[in-house]
Parts: sequence; structure tokens; C-alpha cells
Amino acid sequence: MIPRRYVFFLECSYFRYLNMRISAFIGLYRYFLLDQAVKENILMQITNASQMVKREKDPHVAFSLRTDGKTLTYALEDDLKHEFLKLAIVCASVICCRVSPKQKALIYRSKPGPMRLLEPIHGRRLNQLR
Repeated sequence: MIPRRYVFFLECSYFRYLNMRISAFIGLYRYFLLDQAVKENILMQITNASQMVKREKDPHVAFSLRTDGKTLTYALEDDLKHEFLKLAIVCASVICCRVSPKQKALIYRSKPGPMRLLEPIHGRRLNQLR
């Protein structure tokens, strides 16, 4: 029997990110509102994924989490970090695409316990995973 696998895609949409940057020129208040909307959307995605993990009864199910650098910027802020790390710990693998060196250091420093494996993959080596 092949175990079931779930992949969670945690991302802020590019449209919202672009709107947020454009609105920075329009006014600081609108920038704040869009920033809050993106954070709420990411928190909703984390909450939905966490609830799905809790509802799963089969112990052989594997969960994976995929995110990008823009989303990670929000997920590693103080108000979302705890929820993000709780979800990341229950996943068998966490894939972070387009992550800056600073974000890699933040992930490593904010881990709550020993990680099983932390191996950043760059460029061509990433294509070998497909």
C-alpha cells in the first residue's frame, strides 16, 4: 500500500505583493492595510493546513510544505513565526524556494529543537530533485 502524501503550498499571491509595493507610493495607510491583508491570508493558509494535519487519522500520511522567499518574509515575523514553525515541524519536508541568505539564517536560528536535516540546495542541484 502506498502511503498518501499531502503538499501544502504556502504563498502570498504575486498580485497582492505587487499591489502592496505600488500602494507604498500612494500612501502609508493603504500600504499598512494591504500588508495586514497579506498576513491574514498567510495565517489562514497556515491554520487550514494545521487543521488538516490534526484531522488526519492515518499515521503513515506524509505532509510537505512548500513556500517562497516573499511568503517567508511574513511567516518569520513575530506574530506568525510560532504558527509557521509548528506547521513546519509536523511536515516530513519543507521546501523554501527563492530564499535569501538572511532568511536561511533566520530559519536556522528560530528552529525550536534539533532539525533532522538542513541542507540548502542551490541552482542545478534543485533541478535534480524533480
